[in-house]
This record gives sequence, structure tokens and C-alpha cells, in this order.
Amino acid sequence: MNRSGNSFFSIMPPVTKHLIIINVLIWLAMMFVGKIDNMMIKYGALHYVGATDFNVLQLFTYMFMHSTQSIAHLFFNMFTLFMFGITLERVLGGKRFLFYYISCGIGAALIQEATWAFTINKFVSDNLEMTIAHWAYDNHLSMAQANDLVSSAQIASLRAQIENALITVGASGAIYGVLLAFGMLFPNRPLYLMFIPVPIK
Repeated sequence: MNRSGNSFFSIMPPVTKHLIIINVLIWLAMMFVGKIDNMMIKYGALHYVGATDFNVLQLFTYMFMHSTQSIAHLFFNMFTLFMFGITLERVLGGKRFLFYYISCGIGAALIQEATWAFTINKFVSDNLEMTIAHWAYDNHLSMAQANDLVSSAQIASLRAQIENALITVGASGAIYGVLLAFGMLFPNRPLYLMFIPVPIK
């Protein structure tokens, strides 16, 4: 007689299991309902802190969203969480593991924000120049003529659009934290890695 206690999901500790379920459900909603996808990208994906679409909750919500361009982004993050999160949660306990996982995700978001802060001016300038160049080409104008015709209000609007286009989604920051903790706790655990046919520490 089969017991439900031996099912695939029952072998996973609760935090790891629920993290995987939440990520998969959100990905499915984004994948199959376009309006939800657009809304979640606008409000839930991590935006640059200076962008008009930024809100502080994005430091948390972005890590539960994944690209809908393919399933690979979601699959590899959740597979890694499954492989290493189970052991880590059993060692740390559910509450400590969840706190660690969320902290790593938020820490990764803050590092992303710092990276954007250092590069945003060049990124926006390059994209503004390229946008104006396309507009000049379409209207048979020289760059000098185009720059003279573009108003400061239009430039401000374009800058806002470019800043809002900078987004990050995915659990990768939290997942790398899980890998780091696993490596620190079990440095000599032999593992099989893809394309390497022998176990390595």
C-alpha cells in the first residue's frame, strides 16, 4: 500500500517546498495571463531606485518572479533550490533558512541597485543618444537639428522611460546564497556537476 508520506513533495521540508510552489505559481500566472505579467513587471520587478516605477517592496517581490521568455530561468533556480535547499533547511531549521534565503535575495537587490547607481548616467546618455539618432534618421534630420528640436520635457520623459526599462527578476541572488552556505557547511561533500563525469568536492 502506497503511503502519501512517501510522495515527491512530502520529502521536502516545508520552507523549500513552499518557496518552489510560490515561484512556479507566479511564473505560471505571468506566463499565461498577459495583463498579470505586465502588472507584475511594473509593480513587482526590481527597478532602479531613481525610476518612477520603483517601490521599496520590489527589493522583496522581485525574487519570486522569473523570465517568461523560457522555462530555463525558473527551472535552474528551482532545481538548485531543491538540490541544496533541502539539506540546508534541515541543518538550519525552517525559520533560520527562510530568514537567510530572504536576506540573500534582498542583499542581491541592494548590490544590483548600487551597480545601477554607478552606471545609470552612461546607460541613460547612450540610450538617449541612440533614441534621438533613430528619430533623426526617421525624420531625415541631422543630429544637430534633432537635438535642437527635442525639448527638455521630451528628454525628461525619455529618461524616465529608459530608467523604468531597467528591471531585474529572479531568485538567483537568494539561490547563490544557498550555494554559498552549502559550500561553507559541507566543503568536502562530493558532487556531480554537469559535463564533469567524476565527483568533485
